[in-house]
Amino acid sequence: MADGPELLWQPTDEAVAGSQLTAFTDWLVGETGQAFPDYEALWQWSVDEPDAFWMAIFRYFEVISDGTPDKALADTSMPGASWFPGVKVNYAEH
Repeated sequence: MADGPELLWQPTDEAVAGSQLTAFTDWLVGETGQAFPDYEALWQWSVDEPDAFWMAIFRYFEVISDGTPDKALADTSMPGASWFPGVKVNYAEH
C-alpha cells in the first residue's frame, strides 16, 4: 500500500507554467510582494485572509463593476455573507 493517496492526474510542467493559476501567483508577487511556493500555500492564504485573497482576485481579473470595493467581505456569516459591499456587478456585461 502506498504512503499517500495515488494521483489520478497531474499536469505537465508546461501546463502548470502556462496556467492562469501560475499567472495569478506571479502577479501576486509583483502586486503584493507575497510569494506562494505551491497550491497549498495559496489555498492557506485564501483561508487565513479571505478578504485579501478575494480583493486580489477582483483586481487580477479586472472585474467590471460600478465602483471599486473597499473590502471583499462585509459579513462573513454563513449563510448570509455579504460580498464586495457598495459595488454592483453586471454579470452580462462582465
